[in-house]
Parts: sequence; structure tokens; C-alpha cells
Amino acid sequence: MEFSTQNLAPEKLKTAVLAVGVHSGGVLTPAAQAIDTASQGAVQAVLGAEFKATRGSTLVLRNLPGVAAKRVLLVGLGKAEDLTARHYANVLSAAASALARFGNQEAATALTEVAVAGTSLRQRARQVAMATAAANYRYEATIKREEPAAALTRLTVLTTRADAAEVKRGLAEGGAVGNGMTVARDLGNLPGNVCTPTYLAETARKSGARLGFKVEVLERKQIEALKMGAFLSVARGSDEPPRFIIMQYDGAKAPPPSPPASAARPPPRAPRVPRRSC
Repeated sequence: MEFSTQNLAPEKLKTAVLAVGVHSGGVLTPAAQAIDTASQGAVQAVLGAEFKATRGSTLVLRNLPGVAAKRVLLVGLGKAEDLTARHYANVLSAAASALARFGNQEAATALTEVAVAGTSLRQRARQVAMATAAANYRYEATIKREEPAAALTRLTVLTTRADAAEVKRGLAEGGAVGNGMTVARDLGNLPGNVCTPTYLAETARKSGARLGFKVEVLERKQIEALKMGAFLSVARGSDEPPRFIIMQYDGAKAPPPSPPASAARPPPRAPRVPRRSC
């Protein structure tokens, strides 16, 4: 999954589908308001009877006049004062699932602009990336398809120039978590005769070598020496030899400490008082 940011007016972004948020009661987020203004009230026209903007609900508007996006996905946020971090995560999951169903390779979202109590812009960007990765997961390791299913591979996040760096940090973090979730789900979905303890150990070693964390794999004698009887009793039910995998990540190197203020700037000298003769 590829994530990027764009500093454009929402109505000017050319994309297959653009997701914008709408609060219940007809309260539009800035991006939704921009789309409504450009389309001469197309968003306001569907609020109420057709779209109540309940939390997690979605509605697609197509070929809006004055809007470059082919489709606009309205995403219900519920009442602004009731939107918690957990509710926001659920909203993003609903939006990501809707974007994935279109079958386009690229899409865009303005949902990081939504104000959520107790969250930062970076955290919201991280959640967007994680939700998108989860919604677009497809297990294909042991499944042959005549035609591969279309999947969303690129997501553009609308933001301001001032906020772009913070959004990019959040997207990078969320993308990394999403990649880890994909690997874990693939391993969990593999059949048992493929995903053996030995296979898991080799996967861990390769990941450690690629990403820079320590991997230690204990074999039967080492496990017996540690008296891990419960673990070994489960392994006795299989012809596959047991493996106990330890993965250790110590974090990135800390940046060098900044010099103390007293060392960086010497204290000012006392003013020199001229001597007076009597």
C-alpha cells in the first residue's frame, strides 16, 4: 500500500473517489463544505432524508458538477461532541471498506481533518493507514484466481502544506503496522502443512535480517533445558519438531543529547565599573 499527501482544494483533486466527513445534523467538515460549495449544494441536498450521517454510514455521489473527483464518498461521523477515538477508528474502518469495494487502484481521503478529542493529527493519519491496510487485505498465497481481484494500492490524504510532514509521519507509522498485520494474517491463514514451526522460524529470521531486529530460535533440546513442559506437550501431537521463537527489537539509536543551555551559551559578564580617583 502506497500513501501520499496532497495540498489541493478538495474539489480540484482528480481521483476515482474522494472520502469526506459529514456530522449528523447537517454539519459539514471543511472538505465536505468545499465539495458542497463547488457542486452548488449537492451535499446539502442529500442530507436528512437520504443521508442522516450516522456514525459509520456512507453514501456515494457521482459526477458532481464543479468537482474533479469521479465519485465523492460521504462518511457519517455522528455528532461532533460524541466522536471519540474509538468511534473515529470505527468510522475509518467503514470508510476504508467502502473505498475498497469500488475496485479502483487509487483513492483519496480528507478524514484526517476531522477533530477528535484526545487525538493528534499524526495519530489520525496513523489510523487512516491502518484501517486502509486492513480493509484491503486479500489472502492469495494458496488460492489461484483466473483474474486477480482489483485492490486499492494508493491512497492520497488531503492536508495543508503546514500539516503535511506530521501526516506523512503518521502514514508511515500506520503503513508499517498495516504491513505487520498483513504478514500476521497471511501466516494465520496458511494451512498447517505449510505454516509449520520451521516455516515460522525461517520467516522470523528473514524478517529480522531485513528489518534489523534480533531473532533467536530455540530447538527441542534447548526448550527441554528450560523445562517448558507444557509447550513440549503440545508439540508432541505433531510430527513437526517444535520451535520457540524469540524476536527482540531494542528500538532505534537515541539521538545525541543536546548540550545544556549553560554550556551552549556562556553567562553574560558583569559590566565593568570604571574606577574613580579621590
